[in-house]
Amino acid sequence: MNEWADHLQTLEEALLTTEVRQSTERLRELLTDDFFEIGSSGRLLYQDWNQTTLQLDPIEAVLSEFTLHPLTGGHVLVTYHLV
Repeated sequence: MNEWADHLQTLEEALLTTEVRQSTERLRELLTDDFFEIGSSGRLLYQDWNQTTLQLDPIEAVLSEFTLHPLTGGHVLVTYHLV
């Protein structure tokens, strides 16, 4: 499971980079059609995103306490803190 955790953490960290956040093509590769984000305010962000024009706002954040939680049917939940 460590291999999966490392891979998923790498993908999540890529989503923090300005290069990826400003690339519609790269975001389409990494995000599902029903992607949404919950901001620190608790507000839903990017809930109605357009796959042809999506660009996420640049952020400065460090990912820590990454944990992989196995679920049923080959699914996992990952949790982490962003500071």
